[in-house]
Amino acid sequence: MNIAQAKIGSNAIRLGSLLLRRAYGIKPTKTLTTSQVDYLMNNQVAMGIGKFTPDYKMNLIKWTDWLNIFETYWGNRSDVFVYATDTDNWDGIWNCDCDNFAFYFSANMAMVFGINSATTVWGDWIRGKEKIGHYYNIIIALDDNNEPAPYLYEPMNGKWSKIENKVVKIEDAEYRSKWFIFF
Repeated sequence: MNIAQAKIGSNAIRLGSLLLRRAYGIKPTKTLTTSQVDYLMNNQVAMGIGKFTPDYKMNLIKWTDWLNIFETYWGNRSDVFVYATDTDNWDGIWNCDCDNFAFYFSANMAMVFGINSATTVWGDWIRGKEKIGHYYNIIIALDDNNEPAPYLYEPMNGKWSKIENKVVKIEDAEYRSKWFIFF
């Protein structure tokens, strides 16, 4: 192990996080309690969905702020990380599959920006007759009317969709949520 490189890398991550938070200047404009989050998820995403919400409140920002983060910071992470399944021959730390992308996105948003309203979700990804288990994110954000609304975000390709009537489709795939965890 090269201790000097490890310290430089660790300090670069810490300093980078501080610079990003200052550059964006994003501040939560509304908070929800866990019971409000549970109500929203049960009524707009999926009834009886399993959950784990360790924080007592969720800090919400406007959806337009999320779009800015996607465009200028997060973007399409597949240009940085290489998709690989757990059974592929992994050749380094940059190989990721859906759970890595989804958990990293939620944790990164909480740690860098202080936004804990991006949940990691386990559910079904369905396209035609193909149905597989898949991790993705649901973000609770303030819509154009300044009301809390759930949005599905696919961190592996940067695509998103507002969730309405518990049905979520991105392109030709349907997402059905089973459980979530907020950070």
